[in-house]
Amino acid sequence: MVKKENFEWIRSGGKHIEVRKGKRMKGDVATFLCSKWMLKGKIVKTEEGKLLNIVNSSNFKDVIPIAKNVEDAISYIEKKEIYGTREGIFTAYYFKLTSKKPKIIM
Repeated sequence: MVKKENFEWIRSGGKHIEVRKGKRMKGDVATFLCSKWMLKGKIVKTEEGKLLNIVNSSNFKDVIPIAKNVEDAISYIEKKEIYGTREGIFTAYYFKLTSKKPKIIM
């Protein structure tokens, strides 16, 4: 599940990288669910490491489109995404949507 704000960024093409806490999951399909809506995309690249290493000055806007700088993006991930920390391993999933039109799943 993704928050409504994140889902809209993905749907509108503003967000191209999804960051999740933990090691990379297997597979090459990204599924984004929000309420009764679903979008799918193809994972084209992944990066694993510390949050400060995978979110940087060249990609922070693709992670959090409203961020003004890297620290702003990291703070959003740390607080709004409820990870509560920037410590540990994170994975960045670079994706391309296979369709911009969300499907109803319920």
